[in-house]
Amino acid sequence: MSTAFRVLSWNIHDGKLRPGQKACLTTMLAGIRPDFVVIIEYNPPNRNSTAAQSANPACDTVLQSAGFGAPRIAVLSVSPSGKTRREVAVYARAGLALTPHAQPELAAAAGYQLFQTGIGDTPFLLAPILLHHKGEGPRLQRLLQTWESIGQPCVGIGDFNRDEARWANVPYLAGYYHGGWRPPAPQNIDLHGNVSACGGSDVFTWFGKNVQRRLDYALTTPNRSARIRDLYHVKGAIGSDHRPIVADFEIP
Repeated sequence: MSTAFRVLSWNIHDGKLRPGQKACLTTMLAGIRPDFVVIIEYNPPNRNSTAAQSANPACDTVLQSAGFGAPRIAVLSVSPSGKTRREVAVYARAGLALTPHAQPELAAAAGYQLFQTGIGDTPFLLAPILLHHKGEGPRLQRLLQTWESIGQPCVGIGDFNRDEARWANVPYLAGYYHGGWRPPAPQNIDLHGNVSACGGSDVFTWFGKNVQRRLDYALTTPNRSARIRDLYHVKGAIGSDHRPIVADFEIP
């Protein structure tokens, strides 16, 4: 029997969970019912400091009120100068384990924090992802190579900060792009969990002034027993320049 689980990922933008976002997040948790939640840019950019930041009480209160455990924090994005750090928080629904991977050297080699978790008797690794705009191909490649050395399913989700065509053209990543990044045509899901088909160009997850791009993705390794069954963009969320995404993963 296969194991299925759902992950919600949202870049809330500069660590500020605004009142409207709180209401959106509360509604999403009730309607979409994820097993794991990844909050990207959990705190404001931490400039000129190497210290981890304090908790985001607004996020923590919403998630814990919805039945999730305390967050696990990962510092995922450090600017080339080393002076700006961005953090990501990962939450698991109550009753699900979520711990840093027992082999920290693997995480160090990958350049990412890897979290050990599982559903029932099926263990897997979850990697929250936040990339810079440029020069992150090698780091993502190291993550995938690390996944290949781990004898269990691995999944990732987050903000890749580049559109799909750019990643598809990186030679090493092309196989992963075609094998693991692209589920069937993406769909929309609203705050209440109602699903509808995406139409035309309505597949973007980030928007700026007169521009829209798809920057947020889910990822699996194609040579491991995990796949993306469905991927959704959440419509109706406010307060950030990113739409949330929802991935339904399956491990046969």
